[in-house]
Amino acid sequence: MIDFFKRHNISLQLLLLIAALWSFSFYNYVSQKALFLTQLQSNSSDLLQSVRASILKFDSIEDTLSLQALVRRISFKLEIFEFRYLDQNGVVVSSMFEEEVGQLHDRPGIKLALEALAAPGQFPAGGRFYMEERDLTNVLASSFPVREGERLFGIIDLAVDVTEFDYLSEASRAAVLRRLQVDITNLLNAVAGSLISRAKVFETLNMHDFLAALVAQTGGVLEVSLAEATGRIYGSSRSLPAQGAWLGSGPVSGAIQRRDDGVYEYRLQVPLYPEGDDGRVMSLAIDASGYAANERKLFYTSLATSLLAILVAVTIVYTIYRINLRRGREENLRLERMVKERTDELRRISQTDKLTGLANRSHLEEQLDIEFKRAGRYQLPLSLALLDLDLFKRVNDNYGHLAGDAVLREIGARLRAELRETDFVGRFGGEEFVVILTNTNLSDALMLAEILRRLVEETPVHFEGQDLPVTASIGVAQMQPSHGDHKAIFAAADQALYLAKDSGRNRVAYMRDGEVRNFVDKPLSGG
Repeated sequence: MIDFFKRHNISLQLLLLIAALWSFSFYNYVSQKALFLTQLQSNSSDLLQSVRASILKFDSIEDTLSLQALVRRISFKLEIFEFRYLDQNGVVVSSMFEEEVGQLHDRPGIKLALEALAAPGQFPAGGRFYMEERDLTNVLASSFPVREGERLFGIIDLAVDVTEFDYLSEASRAAVLRRLQVDITNLLNAVAGSLISRAKVFETLNMHDFLAALVAQTGGVLEVSLAEATGRIYGSSRSLPAQGAWLGSGPVSGAIQRRDDGVYEYRLQVPLYPEGDDGRVMSLAIDASGYAANERKLFYTSLATSLLAILVAVTIVYTIYRINLRRGREENLRLERMVKERTDELRRISQTDKLTGLANRSHLEEQLDIEFKRAGRYQLPLSLALLDLDLFKRVNDNYGHLAGDAVLREIGARLRAELRETDFVGRFGGEEFVVILTNTNLSDALMLAEILRRLVEETPVHFEGQDLPVTASIGVAQMQPSHGDHKAIFAAADQALYLAKDSGRNRVAYMRDGEVRNFVDKPLSGG
């Protein structure tokens, strides 16, 4: 199991990251959807109160005609300082102060509202708010038109006591006043709806027409139905079948459903008289198209966001994987280079004589075999020289082995410095050196051998304040067609070396036409 996790570590982390992103996206979608639903319910509650107030005013003409009772009932707990309703000419129709009824109300805000209403499109649908002082009291006042389409019924003048907010900071007071304006607007909408309903009540007492008109003038309401305690619908904004209709067969209260016409509705079913016990029910269908559209946008946004996040995560993980893969390859290359360097170092050590730094015997034999085969393949001359230091045992006996080692190192360095890069020199063993002369005939090889002999003889080796005289005998041979392998040319050069030693040492001898001869420093006859 542990090995499985190690092998699939990146894949498992990627899956875990994708799962986390999906979970977060889903949680965000559900949370935002719940917020939308809460907002819809809050808005629906305001509409519900407005519609219920209008219906209750229709049910009770007496209560409807009493605007003050209406304001007290749906005041939203506002500290109402003044309330009055004026007709199109600014004459007070209803007021908290009975002495004002029938009189022209000439407050500046009302005059401004009447002047703006005279110019179509100049007065805001929600009325105007302004701060002023009435009877030494700071109030938030509003001149609110009661209208339906282009038809103007009158103007509501409402003032709310705001002295309790004077102690707040300017920013806090502004925020409270903004919220207060929302409550006042809701109150004014409710009162305006009641006033319009009252006007329509006086025009007609048909419940269907009243509810249809109520739906038409109340934004966001699709349908209003009233039912008895038994569930039988006795009034609705839509046409009812002849045999009647019942609430039990409709949508569930508190649910959002898509209607046949494609519009989404939010259905509320509440008691018509919350404080009464007659059992009558009001069913309200509120337009939830905005909620459905926002929900779809939220869903697609969450989906796109999660997919984008997953794509970014996959890209990052893939990039990390590629970086790790590249690093792994670089590390492998580095290790391979180290192995190669160590292998080359081991090969060099295995092919090198520790004392002189020249090629050792095994490497000499390997290189001689290679050059022998190359010369035979391409018909190139190849010569071999064997150099042996004369009476080297005397150096060890007279001066010590350290002196002998110094002599070997010095002679090896001289040979390496004198030869071409294409030539090859190594220590065959003891005091014997081998020189492989590529692309070199016998005459040139003998001349070079003589130079090497003199190089050894003429310059003594300096060791611990003493000059050690050293001489060398050299045997030279050239590769011949009769030679079967590299050992044959080595044997020929070795025979020549024996002749040089037997002839008195410190000289060069060579093998030619199967005969060994001593070399005299002059051109050889016949090359």
